[in-house]
Amino acid sequence: SKLLPPITFTPEEAAQISNIMNTVNTYYNEMFVKFMTGKSNDINGFVKTLKRMRIDNALKIYQTAYERYMKKK
Repeated sequence: SKLLPPITFTPEEAAQISNIMNTVNTYYNEMFVKFMTGKSNDINGFVKTLKRMRIDNALKIYQTAYERYMKKK
C-alpha cells in the first residue's frame, strides 16, 4: 500500500504544522492556478516564498513524527 503511516504530532508540533500549512496551502492553491493558466512561471520565486513560509520547518516536524512512529513499530 502507498498510504502514509498514521503519524501523530505532539501538541506543540500540531500547532506549528497547522500554522505553517494553512498559510502554505493557501499560497499553493493560488499559485497552482497562476501556473496552470500561464499567468506565472516563476518557480524559483515560488520556492523562495515557500521557504520564507517555513516549509522546511514543517518537513522537519513531519520527519520527527515519522521517526517516532518507526521507533514504536
